[in-house]
Amino acid sequence: MERRKFVKYAGLASLAAGLFPAQSLNAMAPKYSAHLMKFAGVSTQIRHGALNIPFASAGLEKMPFKWVLDVHQNIFLKDGFQRNIDEDMNVISVALAEGDKFDALQINKQSDKISFLWKEQWLDCASDLPMQELAIENEHYTFYLGHIAEAAYLSFKQKSNVDYFVQVIDGQIENQENVLDSESGLGLISDIDLQQEFLAKTESSVLIIARQK
Repeated sequence: MERRKFVKYAGLASLAAGLFPAQSLNAMAPKYSAHLMKFAGVSTQIRHGALNIPFASAGLEKMPFKWVLDVHQNIFLKDGFQRNIDEDMNVISVALAEGDKFDALQINKQSDKISFLWKEQWLDCASDLPMQELAIENEHYTFYLGHIAEAAYLSFKQKSNVDYFVQVIDGQIENQENVLDSESGLGLISDIDLQQEFLAKTESSVLIIARQK
């Protein structure tokens, strides 16, 4: 390259650097992050016992948003002594911020039936649909239930103005390098629209909670 052209190009590069400093260029770059969180292990309960959950224990302080407060999983044993996968009730409780308070979304899984309790709303759902929006009324949150056959994919479009929390109800799924089961959750944030894909390592049911930023 001729020296004159090199000096000219170098001058343009310096001008561009002056107009767009490094901090500005970093601010303009798309931002995306996925945060995997591990929860406390499953607790077993006697079927007729009281469910006493210590919500809002700050266990999710590393999440990228503050509206998921805590997640607990309890298994109610039918006979009170030993595990029976077909007849025991699996209850996952997700504490979600509601102003300066919180409410708990209860997910009840028993055999092939899944039910949801949010405040006074009770909903029974078919558990074999690929993706469905749950008919739960709330001004802040939208709830989705997905079913993934083993070795199949669940896809959804992540919108830039919405944050997402993914909770496995049963089974095991994989999203890039993150592997999730019922004792872990995934927080997703992005300032661009993205296509998310989850691969089921085993047959899985998945809850997706979306909240407008």
